Amino acid sequence: MGTAENLALVKEWFRLLADGQYVAMHALQTEDVEWDCLSGASEGIVPWVGVFRGRAGVDACLERFAGAVESESFELKDFLVSEDGTIAVIGRTVLVAKKTRRRFHIDFVEYFRLRAGKIAYVRVFGDTAMANAVFKGS
Repeated sequence: MGTAENLALVKEWFRLLADGQYVAMHALQTEDVEWDCLSGASEGIVPWVGVFRGRAGVDACLERFAGAVESESFELKDFLVSEDGTIAVIGRTVLVAKKTRRRFHIDFVEYFRLRAGKIAYVRVFGDTAMANAVFKGS
């Protein structure tokens, strides 16, 4: 696949994710997909942070996210596409913690690696300081 097709695939993946069409979203990922979602210092504090593998892992991440927050906004600002099948997406999400009703945002970069026309790896980088403050001790 070329860069245009790869970019279209990632944009469609985001659309399906945002619309809650997870079965169709999973069809765009490899069976052994890995989501590395903001892993690091926020693990154990922010419910959906960590490394998730395969469909069951991705579903666990999505369930943790849905159980913890409501999405107020999600904006994709820029797409950086490489010839080698990698894509980086820059964006911002604004969330509200369900338990405390506290509002916070995360500026992020999502890095994608594709394999055989599907998404094989997603790594989310972002500043989780605000999320840590909202979830610490809750």
